[in-house]
Amino acid sequence: MVYHIAAGGRKVALKIHKYENSDISLSGTPKLNIFFERERNAYNRLSQTSELPPASTPKYYGYINFTKPPQVNRTVRIPRKLFRSTVYRPAVYTDFLVDEVPDEMVLKDPWRSYFMNESGNCILQGVILDEIVAARHIDIYGSDSSNFNIARSGREGLKALHLRGILHGDVKNRLNAMIKRSGDRVIWIDFSMGEECDANAKDKGFRRKARREMREWDRFFEVRKVGK
Repeated sequence: MVYHIAAGGRKVALKIHKYENSDISLSGTPKLNIFFERERNAYNRLSQTSELPPASTPKYYGYINFTKPPQVNRTVRIPRKLFRSTVYRPAVYTDFLVDEVPDEMVLKDPWRSYFMNESGNCILQGVILDEIVAARHIDIYGSDSSNFNIARSGREGLKALHLRGILHGDVKNRLNAMIKRSGDRVIWIDFSMGEECDANAKDKGFRRKARREMREWDRFFEVRKVGK
């Protein structure tokens, strides 16, 4: 689930990996949330300085990882303190929603309650990313399936990930490939199923999976030869 949050005069996206209090172990520490860990680790690696071609992903500002819900002041509705980011200090985001959606299901959502100072039984873990504005999902049943530029852009993005030792992990899900409306540039999102390895190591298993991701992407298109 992704929320829009205010960030020092701009908007960013906060992608939530839901975590219930029931996921706390008897020792009082959270059990591993593997989907959050994978996505956080992928973005951490992508944010490192590199001479490799840039990967086409949203800009990453850091992550939130609370081990317990913060104390709530129920008598006075005051904004909470800024969350702390391990990548940027001070934090570049605040924790209030900027989108008022009059939808009953959204209004009852536990994460919305969390942001309104009613933490309930939720524990917050998530990554903070740039909003992807003016973008759409790939249309594999329409003209996108024969668009050479989209096919090539997606392939180049996957190659850039693989050079950094990152597997996307869910290329078959077309919703993970966003396309900028102003052109044919593909932006890869959602690394919760991703994997990492040493990009310099001769890992045959990693290379095999990387080739499979390329094939999965190619299957979306009528044009198969996209600059291999």
